[in-house]
Amino acid sequence: MPGKIATKKAVLKGLLAGGLACLLAVPPGAQAAGKKAGVKVLVTIRPAAGEAGGESGEISGELVGVRKDALVVGLEAGETRTVAVTDVAKIQVRRRSKALLGAVVGGLAVGAAGVAFAVGKHEPGDVLLDNVSEAVITGGVGALLGGGLGAMIGSLFGGDRTYDLTNMSGAQIEALMAKLRKAARVSDYQ
Repeated sequence: MPGKIATKKAVLKGLLAGGLACLLAVPPGAQAAGKKAGVKVLVTIRPAAGEAGGESGEISGELVGVRKDALVVGLEAGETRTVAVTDVAKIQVRRRSKALLGAVVGGLAVGAAGVAFAVGKHEPGDVLLDNVSEAVITGGVGALLGGGLGAMIGSLFGGDRTYDLTNMSGAQIEALMAKLRKAARVSDYQ
């Protein structure tokens, strides 16, 4: 019976260590309050009406606000530019890939689980060096597998999104503007 109690304590210690490792994966300042930044956008403007082969322009910056009929984009120089929705051909929302974050979280979680598994198998009479090497190997393999899987899953949640307004109906454009309004720096921009 004493061996089973020691094994249960070792498993609990491993789970506790894994939980703490997951808490360390939370990015610093994730809970910090602060001014919300708008998403980065690249707005492609339609060629002017009546111009055959007219050139379209692009505006790149932070999405400051979205009105019913216009987008307000903050430029690098601190200026803002208002673009009518009817003049917009495409909106590309630039988002950072979450692959690295997924790799870190997956690697830590599965690596800690591998260490906890190896520690849980420990018997009271086992040689300590064998247990440490087994925990390191199991945790390392788990971290590699979890990191790879986490990177694949994380890459699905990040990356740029492009919206082609020329192929959207009025209702679809209104839904997109409502979605972009939530991602803007000022969500109730007038």
